[in-house]
Amino acid sequence: MKNSITFTRLQNLQNKKDSVLVTFPRTNNREAGKLVVAVSELSRPQSLREQLLDLGADISLKERFLPDEIPFSKEVGFLTVTPGWLLGSKQVFVLPTVVVGNSTDKVIHFDNQALRTPSTSSAGILDSWKTEVALPAKDSPIASFAIMVALASPLLRFSELTEAAIFNFAGNSSGGKTTACRVAQSVWSDPDKMPTWNATERAMVECAAGHSEIGLILDDVEQASQKVSERSKRVHELTHLLTSGTGKEVTKALNGEYPDLSFKTFILSSSPSLIAEECKKHGYPRTDGDRVRFLEIVVPHGDKGGIWQSIDGNFPALTAQMSDRLTAAARNNHGRAGVAWIRKLCKAEPSKIENALRTRTEGFLKRLHSQGSVETRIAKKIGLICAAAELAVNAKILPWTHDHVRIVAEFAFREIAKNALGVRPNINSTASALLEEFKDRSKYPKTDPHLRSQDGNHKTVQGYRDGKRIFIRSSAFMDRLNKKFRAQWSISSPTVRELLQELQTQGSFLPGPRERPTKDIRVAGKNLKFMEFDATKLEKLILPKTKSHLKRRPQSS
Repeated sequence: MKNSITFTRLQNLQNKKDSVLVTFPRTNNREAGKLVVAVSELSRPQSLREQLLDLGADISLKERFLPDEIPFSKEVGFLTVTPGWLLGSKQVFVLPTVVVGNSTDKVIHFDNQALRTPSTSSAGILDSWKTEVALPAKDSPIASFAIMVALASPLLRFSELTEAAIFNFAGNSSGGKTTACRVAQSVWSDPDKMPTWNATERAMVECAAGHSEIGLILDDVEQASQKVSERSKRVHELTHLLTSGTGKEVTKALNGEYPDLSFKTFILSSSPSLIAEECKKHGYPRTDGDRVRFLEIVVPHGDKGGIWQSIDGNFPALTAQMSDRLTAAARNNHGRAGVAWIRKLCKAEPSKIENALRTRTEGFLKRLHSQGSVETRIAKKIGLICAAAELAVNAKILPWTHDHVRIVAEFAFREIAKNALGVRPNINSTASALLEEFKDRSKYPKTDPHLRSQDGNHKTVQGYRDGKRIFIRSSAFMDRLNKKFRAQWSISSPTVRELLQELQTQGSFLPGPRERPTKDIRVAGKNLKFMEFDATKLEKLILPKTKSHLKRRPQSS
């Protein structure tokens, strides 16, 4: 035997009992093996020998291998079955593959066999993940948000949130929602090894604990049951359990086998339809507590761009191929971003992280003007996710800008609030808001058919007037709606689509080719996307018996 066996006494942080970490040489010069056993197991050398041999230990089949007095290392280390910040520390983080920030001589061992922990595989390098996964995902608001959620869980410890949340992407199977979940999974581990809902209640709790503070990405809710009523009930029952951070207490007789577990993590999942609607249909009414814990975003149908549909409703061609390429990139590049992110966090002063999160979250809340306790509780969770992503941009983990992060976070909030609160649009108020916007002649000048930017800069053009037709940039349209209705409405993609469909029915909105919301018009050498409205029809929605707001006033002599 070339190397000796070493024994380290460990205190189990979950059940407070002592265990022993046995480190042993393996045959054929392989990497040393590790085995965690109860201290009492040392009194049964034959049983221990059999376990070590099964793991490839380079020990004799018959000769005595345990001394009379076990030479334990001087320091008592720690054993944990859950990842995350160690013992309340905000500078030592336990990952399934490595302990980050441990500057002491204490052994810290993560037992990845005890619970349903993430895959420990990794592939590619961080730079490749950034260029091949994170950058392409930037074109998808939903995939972007999924990555943001995956990066936010380690920062729950620094926040004032008392509960986590489950974020659910609801939509048809062709929309790419699984791609978004796989992209999120690639932050930490293998995107093809997502746990499922098809497990017992205790197994789900153990799975959440095994992903504590690093995010849990679950496969489609359909895995829970083929019967819609059964899976609705299951999700309804598990929501509070998984977001509260503790499992149900078990009898003391089983406590040794099933110890109490605590955890804190954001969860991401997907479903073929809105769980809120399924629960209502099958007799599981949702409370405000459900609405702030199970948060849903509708993924458009694949024919409408799926996860690649932009916030203003546009989408590129060949979205299925884009999803396939992104999934392949995640398979080739995963498990690197999360470790790099934790290393950055462990080097920072905890107080500075807390202050940055508080300031950025408060800024997010101010921008939203959220009203009501339910909406505010939802906004605080999205605000933390937004703040975490902004810090990840600063740390050069995310190759994005703060503006992109904020736009995605606000989009997610509006989508979630709409689905949680059932907010509906009003076309009369929309028409009024647009007419107010179009009054500004400096922003919407009269122009000839060959539009030119006065200063040659296409970025300054918000829109223009051509007779009774008003053309407005899609970004300006969204900005106007947000400024006007943010306090009352959730201005989300479905909301905007509903508004435009109703305005089109009234003849006041004129869609582009193939019923797309915009038309390409050349400005200062660039093709820009404009939305076209008929001012006369807009006026009829709110002022059926008055003169047009947009008629040119007579000039004074």
